[in-house]
Amino acid sequence: MIEKTLVFTGKNGLHARPAGGFVKKAKEYKEANPTLIFNGNEAKATSLVKLLALGIKSGSEITVAADTEEAVDALVEFLANVVD
Repeated sequence: MIEKTLVFTGKNGLHARPAGGFVKKAKEYKEANPTLIFNGNEAKATSLVKLLALGIKSGSEITVAADTEEAVDALVEFLANVVD
């Protein structure tokens, strides 16, 4: 499993709109089993409900994990460019 950590900078946190876009992107890499880790809790990156349940706020340190570096890089890039 490959992991990368970043600080989420979306000013309104990971709410429904950016989380929905993230899920859509994650589904492109479904075979890589992408997950998002926050505060010791892990959620499948392809589940909108589970991502929203993490309660990620602006300034939160989160980790993206997947079986391939390509998936991790794409998902980290998506999260780094979230504009509310």
